Amino acid sequence: MKTYAIGIDLGTTHSSIAVWQGDRPTLIPNALGEYLTPSVVSYDDGHILVGKAAYYRKYTHPRNTVSVFKRAIGSGKEYRLADKNFNARELCSIVLSSLKKDAENYLDEEITEVVVSVPAYFNDQQRKEVGLAATMVGLNAVRLINEPTAAALAYNVEQKKDGQYLVFDLGGGTFDVSIVEYTAGIIEVHASSGNNRLGGEDFTEDLVDIVLERTGGERETTTLREMQAIYSACEEAKKNYRKSMFIEYGFTNQHGQYEEGIFFSEVELDTIWRNTLKKLKQPLEQSLSDANVNVRDIDDVIFVGGASRLPHVQKMATRLLSRFGRHDLDPETVVCIGATIQAAYRLRHKAIEDLVITDVCPYSLGVAAEVNGQSGVFSPVLERNTIVPTSRVQRYCTKYDTDSEIVISIFQGESFWAKDNIHIEDISIDVSTCAANHPIDVRFSYDVNGLLDVNIDVVDKPQQVEKTIDTSPTGIGEGEIKESREKLKALKIHPREKIPNIVLLNRLHKLYEETLGQARKSIEMLIISFEEALSTQDSRHIDKARQHISEMLAEQYE
Repeated sequence: MKTYAIGIDLGTTHSSIAVWQGDRPTLIPNALGEYLTPSVVSYDDGHILVGKAAYYRKYTHPRNTVSVFKRAIGSGKEYRLADKNFNARELCSIVLSSLKKDAENYLDEEITEVVVSVPAYFNDQQRKEVGLAATMVGLNAVRLINEPTAAALAYNVEQKKDGQYLVFDLGGGTFDVSIVEYTAGIIEVHASSGNNRLGGEDFTEDLVDIVLERTGGERETTTLREMQAIYSACEEAKKNYRKSMFIEYGFTNQHGQYEEGIFFSEVELDTIWRNTLKKLKQPLEQSLSDANVNVRDIDDVIFVGGASRLPHVQKMATRLLSRFGRHDLDPETVVCIGATIQAAYRLRHKAIEDLVITDVCPYSLGVAAEVNGQSGVFSPVLERNTIVPTSRVQRYCTKYDTDSEIVISIFQGESFWAKDNIHIEDISIDVSTCAANHPIDVRFSYDVNGLLDVNIDVVDKPQQVEKTIDTSPTGIGEGEIKESREKLKALKIHPREKIPNIVLLNRLHKLYEETLGQARKSIEMLIISFEEALSTQDSRHIDKARQHISEMLAEQYE
């Protein structure tokens, strides 16, 4: 079986997949011929729907549809779907399964190995969950690549221009910043920072809040259907926003009054989005500080992610960085392209065999120690944004003559107290022959695949411990994989060839709910007409009906 270089961008709001063909990446279309698949999952009468077919059901069947779940990966949060609870990892696996089928239909061959992009600021637990989501659907995530690193890789291969770049990656649910340098075929990441709870969704939620405020509504008392109508209108208005915005959502509120929408000026939007825009500042400053780089040293700013298209975001970035950013490559697919280049680099494809790529450890790795009489303090051995692979050692001491063994507790994070960081492992070592204050060396060696090799050496004594901790993305046990697989098996995945029909029906039902009078009557007739076409089970008749209805909708509603 041929091994393909496959890259996947598993996004918060949209996902995509590509393959290396010839001497460049090629985006793979889904069943609808589109390169972006909404990261949305819905349950419909015994079937699981993914992508656009599920997207339209966010508004018509909100209780059976979930989205933006990537934000919760690794948190333990669960979503109710089809009378079962699903965690974010399991929902991500459903999206990955859909992308896998798209690729296998395109290549007419099975795929097993992939490179998957993740936010640069994901911790090891979150990365493991992404790797496990891939494993659950028969994919081996041979490498996880940080999203801004992938984008920088795509720009370098496309344009081959040396310099120091700031990658500004604002997606649907996460924000990452990386400082990257290109020099004679070497791509070196100097620093990364970010916010895993900041993205385009937050700008939409700001609009929802102000609409509710202006209409006297509250989240607690507004029905779920009405909330989805407002959200849909806000999301659509945000995507089409240029200088001013009219949010037209159209529904009857609980007082029997018909609400049409609200107009917002550019100045008003400055106020509405002020607090969310302010959150962009800290990761920008952090990445520049960690890289020891001044804004003046940046040659260019690369915008990545759909939310980076927002004029207010670009204005804020320009003000903070004193330069305009670039959108030369599609900000919504550039990460997928970069992940595919990484996959091809791993397989040593000729067109990029001379590349050298380095990355950084996004979080500090260290141990719990006593510092200045305070116990339980986090003592970093490897500081964040250390270039990997790397190896560092720190010296500690025993505390009492009576200690028979000590436990080295390993953590990941940036908090002062060890307990506030992520606990990774405990390692014990015999110190029975040591007096108080005897030196102990702790060495961490970390590689790009997430393997942490820990060496503990009691200085001038024979006691030594070495342990390799697998923080790589597929390091979760088979029992948990099996349990999740069994849960997913209980639901049927809808046949792929019927997705275009499902998408059209969902769109028609959404339009029926949004329209009134003669317009609603027209949509009703289209629904009946298409239902009759489906009942014939004649594919040519169905295709002809779908094309005719789609053209009618394009003329009237697009």
